Amino acid sequence: TGGGNDLTIMGGGLFAAAVSGVGAFAADTIDTESTLDASTVTVTGAAEIGGDVTTTGDQEYGGAVTLTADVTFTGVDLDMDGAGVEFSQLVDGGGNGLAVAGGAAFDNGIVNVSSLTVIGATTIAGDVTTTGQQVYDGPVTLAANVVLTGVDTDADGEGVE
Repeated sequence: TGGGNDLTIMGGGLFAAAVSGVGAFAADTIDTESTLDASTVTVTGAAEIGGDVTTTGDQEYGGAVTLTADVTFTGVDLDMDGAGVEFSQLVDGGGNGLAVAGGAAFDNGIVNVSSLTVIGATTIAGDVTTTGQQVYDGPVTLAANVVLTGVDTDADGEGVE
C-alpha cells in the first residue's frame, strides 16, 4: 500500500501482488501479475499487464503493451486530450480481452485481442484486430487509415460496433 505516496521505478519492476494507494506511479518497464491502483501511471518502456489498472488521472504507456490476462484499464482524462488511457506503441492482447474506461488513444494498433470494449472517446491510428467483438461506446476518431477486424460473437451481424 502506497499511502498516497509517489512511486518511481528506475529500470524494470515486477509486481506479483496488488499495488494500491500509490500517488503518481512511473516506471521504465513493468510486469504486473495483479492489480495496480494509483493516481496516475506512466510507463516509458514495455509493459506486461496481468491485472486491472485503475487511476484517478491519466495513464500513459510509451512502449509496447502485452496483456497476460483479461485486463480493464480505467483512467480519467485530466490533460483534456480525449483519452484517459494512451497507448503509444502496439498493444498485443496475448489472446486476452481488453477493456478501457475513460477514453483511449491507440497510436500503433492492437493485435491478438479476444474482445475490445472502450467506454468514452477513442482515437485510433493503427489497425485493430480481434478474434471477437469490438465495441466502441463513444465517439471514434481515426488519426490514420485503419482497418478494424472483429468477429460477430453476439449474432447481431456486427463484429465492430
